[in-house]
Amino acid sequence: MAIRTRSNNPLDGGEVVRTTLGVNEGYLVSKIFTSVSQSRMVTVRYSMNSYVRTMSNDPIGLLAHRPPFRFVDVVDELIPGQLCVARWQITGDEAWLAGHFPENPIVPGVLQLEALAQVGAIALLSDERYAGKLPLFGGVDAVRWKRIVRPGDELLLRVEVEQLSARGGWATAVASVSGDTSVRARLLFAIA
Repeated sequence: MAIRTRSNNPLDGGEVVRTTLGVNEGYLVSKIFTSVSQSRMVTVRYSMNSYVRTMSNDPIGLLAHRPPFRFVDVVDELIPGQLCVARWQITGDEAWLAGHFPENPIVPGVLQLEALAQVGAIALLSDERYAGKLPLFGGVDAVRWKRIVRPGDELLLRVEVEQLSARGGWATAVASVSGDTSVRARLLFAIA
């Protein structure tokens, strides 16, 4: 049974339409659509209606990854199937920093790429066409590291989907710290 409610959005004065689709394994399954007013996109919170990994307001929970191998703390912007902007705070307490490098801790470049891939996975999994799928890293093209990332830094992670099909696609990915690019790459992903 679907329950449809409308309310004013305090963020932009637009209208929010929420359709509650029911309960699945103890989780409320719903979709939240936010209108766009004055040509300004607001953050969209979205939950899949056929496969639920998390509460409806937690896009990070769409990931199959769990700590200590989840490198996304906050999602700032999400356009399902198109764009995800998120953040990862490097606290200095991460176990791998003890060995990379003991006297000069630096976030490994491959973990920065993994963080970008996870943000891309959120963009994909928030699109109901890919509900219940598992996006996998298929490759990296044109990767360039531009800045060292250290404990205390917060990575801003932006992934924009370029091409998308039922089997995979490409995305442009950029990570930055305080406006300075730390890594940029094109990510190839396969959908299992």
